[in-house]
Amino acid sequence: MSVASIFNIEDKETTVLFELRNPNVNYGADHISYFLDLFDGAGATTTSIAGSTFIYPGEIKILLHPGIQVAPWRVTRATLRIGDTSWKSAEIFRSPSLQLREMSVTADTSHARAVVTGMVSNKSLLILSHLTVDIVIVDAAGEKIAASKTVLENLGVDETRSFQVTVPGGNSPSIIPDQVKVFFEALPD
Repeated sequence: MSVASIFNIEDKETTVLFELRNPNVNYGADHISYFLDLFDGAGATTTSIAGSTFIYPGEIKILLHPGIQVAPWRVTRATLRIGDTSWKSAEIFRSPSLQLREMSVTADTSHARAVVTGMVSNKSLLILSHLTVDIVIVDAAGEKIAASKTVLENLGVDETRSFQVTVPGGNSPSIIPDQVKVFFEALPD
């Protein structure tokens, strides 16, 4: 697990991102419960968010919580506490096959945001009832500077669909479109 990246959204909201890595190519977890804890400068907990996720065998994934209603100046640190985890073999729990195409990134400086568009194709043999598209914007130095996400519902077998993600704070002039990272989170029905 990585150190948290914490982003300021217009001095009103906080976005927190963790990168999760499963180096085990033989097992994934179809359920992971967690608590995301945010701390202020004095070390006091400002917010604690319960959630659940999953991770496929050998996967690197993003755990992204955008738009948390805590002023960013109050958040100096974030931690992720992992709870119950249900491990499954790669034979029965494997990542769906997805294809990203035609991605473009536009910096919207008048609204202090970036807009990322693209197409995703479901090459799996199962319908994806809930597909999350996570976008992480990095600057020329490779530092994460902003992130956001959107959800696509019921992506059919061999279906291609467009997506658009507006990323607050992602309008830096040092953005390199080829370095914008896209992560998919999808569980088949």
